[in-house]
Amino acid sequence: MLSSPLEQFEVNGLVTFIFCDPSSGQPFALNILTNASLFVLILLLLLWYFCKYPLVSGRLVPTRTMQVACELLLEFASGLVKENTAAKHKILLVFVPYVFVVFFFVLFSNFVGMVPYSFTVTSSLAATLAVALASFIGVNIVGAAIHRLGFLAIFLPPGCPVFISPFIIMIETVSYAARVLSLSIRLFANMMAGHTLLKILAGFAWQMLTSGGAWILIGLGPLAVISAVCVLELAVAFLQAYVFTVLICLYIKDAAELH
Repeated sequence: MLSSPLEQFEVNGLVTFIFCDPSSGQPFALNILTNASLFVLILLLLLWYFCKYPLVSGRLVPTRTMQVACELLLEFASGLVKENTAAKHKILLVFVPYVFVVFFFVLFSNFVGMVPYSFTVTSSLAATLAVALASFIGVNIVGAAIHRLGFLAIFLPPGCPVFISPFIIMIETVSYAARVLSLSIRLFANMMAGHTLLKILAGFAWQMLTSGGAWILIGLGPLAVISAVCVLELAVAFLQAYVFTVLICLYIKDAAELH
């Protein structure tokens, strides 16, 4: 029997401590380390090695391949912010390091998730929601720093009739807050759907290849499909990281220009 294709998204405890509730005397478990948090730590170490080490220990004139690649990608993040925000406010440039880190955190999460028996951090709604919420809070802080109380004008378009203003404000507030959900669910759903499809195809191909006889030849077809889907999934992994960061840049622009 094939295992469930959704098992790969389960968060399992790796280091668990058992405690006793003094009031009831009942024991309860506390997961100190899970597979999700382990891969988050791995991703943070990858980011540190890829970003901080070449820049901190690098030279003024880069000679190392890692340093050159990191500086080029940092320039890419800077261009991404400038192009999508028009960079009318210099304060928006503070988002360049953040956009850089978010892009590669999402990208590395998607790529690491392609490794068999690993955990895809971006397939967890809690992880994508945390990144989206942190971005949303940062965008609002910068918007409030630029416009002060005038930032509230983003919830009421200019020229709106007074008698429908309460309804417009309510609709705009819900729409504005929904950005957090749309940003996180888009990434979560795309990565979960792609990995689920790969698991189903892989299980189907493995079942036929282990059945023997003519099924082995028939199983070569799904293997070819799996290879094509893997290539497509790698492209989707990069595209989702790019879309995620571009949307953050657009939200920054909206907060800066009150659109």
